[in-house]
Amino acid sequence: MDSGNLTNRLSVILGLNDSEKKSSVIFLFSLFAAGLIIAIFYLPALNSTTIFFDDDEYLVRNGLVQNPGLISVKRFFSEVLHPSTVRGYYQPLTMVSLMTDWALGGRLDNLSAFRRTSILVHTANSILVMILFYLLFGRWVGIIAGLLFGLHPLNVDSVVWIAERKTLLAGFFSLWTLILYLLYVQKKTKKFFVLGLVCYFLAMLSKPTSIMLPVLFLLLDLWPLKRLSIKTILEKWPFYIIMIAGGVVTYTSQNRAGPVAMTASASEMVLLICYDIVFYCLSAVWPVNMSAYHPMPPAVSLSEQMFLGGVAGTCLIGIILIVSNFRTRWLVVGWLFFFLAILPTLRFFQFTDSIAANRYMYLPLIGLLLPAGAFLAWLLKGGASLRQQIIRRVLVLVIAVVLCSSQIVLAGNYLSQWRSSESLYRYLLTHSPDSAKLHNNLGDALIKNGKKQEAIEEYKKAVIYDPNYVIAYNNLANAMNDLGNFAEAIEYYNKALTAKYDASVAYNLIFYNLGIVLTEHGRNDEAAKCFAKSIELEPRFALARARYGIVLAAMHRFDEAIKEFEKVLELEPWNTDMYCNIGVLLEEQGDINGAIAQYRKALSINPGSQRAQKFLEEALKKAKN
Repeated sequence: MDSGNLTNRLSVILGLNDSEKKSSVIFLFSLFAAGLIIAIFYLPALNSTTIFFDDDEYLVRNGLVQNPGLISVKRFFSEVLHPSTVRGYYQPLTMVSLMTDWALGGRLDNLSAFRRTSILVHTANSILVMILFYLLFGRWVGIIAGLLFGLHPLNVDSVVWIAERKTLLAGFFSLWTLILYLLYVQKKTKKFFVLGLVCYFLAMLSKPTSIMLPVLFLLLDLWPLKRLSIKTILEKWPFYIIMIAGGVVTYTSQNRAGPVAMTASASEMVLLICYDIVFYCLSAVWPVNMSAYHPMPPAVSLSEQMFLGGVAGTCLIGIILIVSNFRTRWLVVGWLFFFLAILPTLRFFQFTDSIAANRYMYLPLIGLLLPAGAFLAWLLKGGASLRQQIIRRVLVLVIAVVLCSSQIVLAGNYLSQWRSSESLYRYLLTHSPDSAKLHNNLGDALIKNGKKQEAIEEYKKAVIYDPNYVIAYNNLANAMNDLGNFAEAIEYYNKALTAKYDASVAYNLIFYNLGIVLTEHGRNDEAAKCFAKSIELEPRFALARARYGIVLAAMHRFDEAIKEFEKVLELEPWNTDMYCNIGVLLEEQGDINGAIAQYRKALSINPGSQRAQKFLEEALKKAKN
């Protein structure tokens, strides 16, 4: 790369002088036009009603997100090693982002607010990709690379899936980090280094898969910057500190959510990695038959064709990289960028039940675009005569139009499957018909659409495909109870509790739901034991504590009930119902003044609470008498 030309480009971006003014105007217009194309493409997503997989945890059942304020922000940032509302790693910026969307009008019956933000962030990321590739390879290569990134079918999941806001935000700050690093290298100005460090920190607060950025810097130092040395390795020490600290926090928080353990033997791990390498590379260059869920196969062995193909494909990729390295470093550096960026998501540890996922390719895709960008730059700069130059430029234009057009068609077809939860799960089942998880989740979608009998059939299919799938038994029991089949509901709850499953969160939910059913049938003693067991498994389960308090109150164990309501308030300070419940119990014990104080606390939090207002007025009348 010509460092002089790159310096000029940086000057144009920064507005440091008036050189290449016309070129910068054209580029800025191109950025706007390309960004508009990407945003318009994703507009249909605003009408999507899909709630997918862990959206329940991030949004539907997340009290902190649904109660915007400093209390929620404090909890998101202070719960470093054991987040209470989303199991797993530390991601406070992501949670604050979703909370902000709620504050701006987003609701469970109005998901467009959440997807609007995601579309805007993805569009911004695509523009940042354009700037990154512009700095590396020139104006037109930058525009093409950004369009290919923005319209790629692999990125549909990250844009439409609400919980994947973390991927978009991490991508946003990661791209800024890469751009600022280039500015630092070319301008020799420390402020870019410091700003890059800040962006890296923010990326880690969004999603820790950004952890490999300092290593990616080294690859860029190797090519195209050509400055790799001991000095340039050591200069990045502040990034290494954040990298190590982020790794420790991520491992610890993930381990507390559930034991982090190796999922396979060394030989199985090699097979899994080889498969993933080939799968992701093929998905990037031939993005057909997209799916948001790729379940683990029953066995990891060379006898399985998919793993045999993975090993053969990986060996072929290795040969191509070795041969290409004798002529250019385009392919080697681009592939290593991809591999190192996706490395944290490979199945070294168990944190997902899928073998691969499209959303993991959001940042790694840039690595595979690097050699493509270098090739297009070579085409544009080559040609001994004017005729050859024109031919090459026309060829680049044709390549860009063909690739972008095909991506629009493929991504558009896949995007249409995201119009609702039911349509998405039915589509995914065409790819993985034996998936217990997909059948169970389709059942959930059918329940929400009022199709209980169809849902029951899906739940039954789920437990056929996985006899130990306790969540499906739990959902089947809930559905049976809703239909008035109490005996069958209890039978399925018992099957759930005797199934062999290693996720305590599932048993926690089963005990909670069983407690609700027993309460409905007046069996308070048994219900209290179920709620107590649910709380034992997950002490921060506020709903279980609230229900436990209600059952204790019904059993006239008022002091114990008040303690449970107070613990709920520690978790959910905004929960005015708990203040009202405490007030009612204090009245039962003759403490009218204490009850009045509780009702007033409720009204100070939510002045529109009709329940608190009614109880306060009645208590004040009693106090006068």
